[in-house]
Amino acid sequence: LRNVELELTVELGRRNLTATEAQAVKVGDFFAVDRVAGEALDVRINGRTFAAGEIAVLRDQMTVRLSKVLEVHDG
Repeated sequence: LRNVELELTVELGRRNLTATEAQAVKVGDFFAVDRVAGEALDVRINGRTFAAGEIAVLRDQMTVRLSKVLEVHDG
């Protein structure tokens, strides 16, 4: 089990678009999402939120620093 690969994702935020809006997307566009600047990001493993974090830079690499690990509930 130790070698099973899991997918880690970090979610900045969400926004719904209509099909018309999606067709009009172009390079340079900005999208407001459902979070404010400085708000914690969701950190997920295989689609399940397990922590909150914040964007950080470490040796010129974008990283996520965990600020809170959530309790795990089976089921």
